[in-house]
Parts: sequence; C-alpha cells; structure tokens
Amino acid sequence: MITYGMENGEKFMPRQFELKLATEVKQELGPQNLENLNKFAGALKEVLEEQKIDGHLLLIGGTVMPEKQGTFHKDIDLIFYSEELSLKNAYIKEEDEDFAKFAEFFKKIGDKLGWTEEISEPYFYHFAYCFDGSIKLKPKDGVPLEILPIREDSLKNSVNEYVEQLDRPAVILS
Repeated sequence: MITYGMENGEKFMPRQFELKLATEVKQELGPQNLENLNKFAGALKEVLEEQKIDGHLLLIGGTVMPEKQGTFHKDIDLIFYSEELSLKNAYIKEEDEDFAKFAEFFKKIGDKLGWTEEISEPYFYHFAYCFDGSIKLKPKDGVPLEILPIREDSLKNSVNEYVEQLDRPAVILS
C-alpha cells in the first residue's frame, strides 16, 4: 500500500489498471517491471484526466527491440507524447522552462507512487552533442522508468503518425 499525505492518514491507491501488451513484451518486462509499469500508467492516466491533459505514453528501447530481447535492460524507456508538455525550443539548454514543467509533472506522479526520481537536465553544445533531458522514476523493486519528453517540432497530426515515422520500434501504451 502506498501512503500519501500521512498527516491526514490518507492513502493513495491508483485504480487497478492493466496495459494491453503483447505476450512477448510482458515476458521481456518480467512480473515486477510489468507491475511497476501498470502502476505508473494507471497513476499517469488519473493525473492526465484530472488536469485535462492529452498525452500518450510510448514504450521504446530494448524491451520492444527484437534484437535486444532476452538481454538485461537497465531501465524501461518511455516517450511521453503531449503537446501540452512538449519542449518548445529546438535548442534545449539547462533550466529550460518547458523541461522543468515536464519534469515536475512526472516527479509528482513518482511522489504519489512513493518512487524516487533522477532528473537528467537537457543540454545543447552542438548538433552531435545534445540531449532533450529525461526523468527516471525509481520504484523500490524493479528497474527505473526513464521518461523522455518530445519536442514541439516533432509533433505530428496524431500519435500514430509519430510512431510510423520513428526509426525504432515503439508500442503505444496509452
């Protein structure tokens, strides 16, 4: 049970939520990481509904790449596709306001779940040496979830169109 707002004795319990994933992806995640991803996705869904934000969570990286299946994954890579929480500047630097808003949004979800976070600030030194930033949410058990923002100039007409143009496999979770 996750405790939240202990001064009032309140408990935070995300609604039961289960992602619809292919058997291969579930097996690749393993039971603990699948449970964590379901908890996170359920909490995210609740917060998106509360704040009336349109957003989609995409699973990317080794867990969905056939050539990396069956190997150890240090984290679960996710992209959060949302116009409201996208990065507006093409050349992102530390202390970017849009990234701060993105990181704070996910930090609150991590706090609700009782998870710790690690924020990697964005930087731009050169086209070949840049990073849009990320936030890793670390559950007590299992590997961290690393959430990457999307830049406004990468948004498409739909999340499906965005996934189609990616140069790597992705699974739309929500």
